[in-house]
Amino acid sequence: MRCWVVLSMMFAVSAGATPALRTVETKYYTIHTDLPDIEAREAGVRVTAMVNEYARRTGGFAGTIGDKRLPLYLYSKLEDYVAAGGLPNSAGRYDGEKLMAVALRRPDDRTISLATWHVVQHEGFHQFADAVIGGGGKGGEIPMWANEGLGEYFGEALFTGDGFEVGLVPVARLARVRKLAGTPAGAAGAFRPLAEFVAIDRAAWNKQIAMPNYDQAWAIVHFLIHADGGRFQKVFTTFLTDVGKGGDVATVYARTLGAIPGLEEKCRAWWAGQGEVTTNEGYARATVAILASFAGRAHASGQRFASFDELVRATDVKTPADQWLPQTLFQAGVNQSAKMRSRGDAFVLGRAQDGTPVIQLTLKGGKAIVGRPTVKDGRVEGVEVRVVTK
Repeated sequence: MRCWVVLSMMFAVSAGATPALRTVETKYYTIHTDLPDIEAREAGVRVTAMVNEYARRTGGFAGTIGDKRLPLYLYSKLEDYVAAGGLPNSAGRYDGEKLMAVALRRPDDRTISLATWHVVQHEGFHQFADAVIGGGGKGGEIPMWANEGLGEYFGEALFTGDGFEVGLVPVARLARVRKLAGTPAGAAGAFRPLAEFVAIDRAAWNKQIAMPNYDQAWAIVHFLIHADGGRFQKVFTTFLTDVGKGGDVATVYARTLGAIPGLEEKCRAWWAGQGEVTTNEGYARATVAILASFAGRAHASGQRFASFDELVRATDVKTPADQWLPQTLFQAGVNQSAKMRSRGDAFVLGRAQDGTPVIQLTLKGGKAIVGRPTVKDGRVEGVEVRVVTK
């Protein structure tokens, strides 16, 4: 059993009539939901982009999802989610077949919280992994530390309209991980010894659902993907590939990751040395990507904005009919840009030579982040975000 437990969530669950769920077919999912139409549509857009991101990021060691749609059940009420098989203190679950989640609300009750999408992205990775990597009778099963670590890695990603910004490091999680990494090995509140941690099986993991385990799994995966310019990515990919083919986990680990000299010490030292700057650039990239996605859609729809201020003041950003995005996502980008501008960062809306809009963010320290959509035949084909150091 896999589930994401919201440890701080204390709900009173009452019995009630089973909700009438309607079916929404998307490219990869059959969604069963009682959410309002606009939110169900958003869910469809998000999970399609989510699987595309999984596939892009795991292309070196995963297969393809095929033509069979995956089942996703999205409930508007906790009691209905629990009655259908969800755990009372959880917000989502993948039970080996279907993905289930309940829509948690922001305090204003008008929009679904990011916590819901974190859960869907985390549990969705487990479902994807079973379908195309390992488990589900298709090969070797990814060990718990890697499966949960990758689930958390994708769970932290932010949807930007034309993709996801991955590799994000939330401030609160960074603080927890730095504390774990900086505490002497063997002391209470430290990372568990690596040899012990990577040997945890499913039964032991599920026996005690603990946030430090998720933090450590996420920290190891993030380190292997991003540390030192990605120098460990190749060996991590080899590990996942060979395990997914049915290789013995312990043997494959010893030959790949276990052969990296001082891996545990390297991971500890790298995290202990990370500062808040680690978090800022990724979220800035996400903000630029969101606004560039909408600016590109407006351009494709014949809508023009003379300045960045005019863009963020717009109450109706047009989008091509088949490239709809929720206005709540645009508003999230607008709100974040306002916070950044209040700190001294600067946004400019410019134009490329072909007239395509370009969003440029200059951070207070001088680094620039540029987001440019590719618009062709009335459609946005993607958004490129790059960092310019000079």
